[in-house]
Amino acid sequence: MQPSIALPGNDEYSFDHFVFKNGVRLRVSFTRTIQPRKDGMETNAEFERRMDGLAEALSAMDGVLDVQYAIERRAGHIAQCVIEVQQEPRPVAVLEDNRPAGGHFGAPRGARGGQRMAA
Repeated sequence: MQPSIALPGNDEYSFDHFVFKNGVRLRVSFTRTIQPRKDGMETNAEFERRMDGLAEALSAMDGVLDVQYAIERRAGHIAQCVIEVQQEPRPVAVLEDNRPAGGHFGAPRGARGGQRMAA
C-alpha cells in the first residue's frame, strides 16, 4: 500500500487539528513537514518542484479547501517544507498505534554531545 501524506509516518513531523461536533471527532486540517531526499541527490529546484506537485495533487483531492506550504532555507539550502491542508470536517477514528508516545523535541537542557554538562 502506498503511504499517504494524510497519515503521519515514523520519520516526519506532523500536526492534526481535530474538533468535536455533536460528539463526533472531526479532522479539519493536517500539517506535515517534509525534508529533501536524505541521499543528497535532490537539488533545491527539484525539491521545490516536487513540493509544487504535491500541493497541486493535494488541492485536487475531494474535500480539500486549501493547501499552503512554506519552504525553510538554511544557508541557502532547502532544509524542509511545511505543508498545511485545510479540509472539510471529516470523521476520523483514533488509529491503533502501539508506538510509545512522547516524541523527540530535542536534547535535554544542558546536554551536549550526549554528555551532561557540569553545573
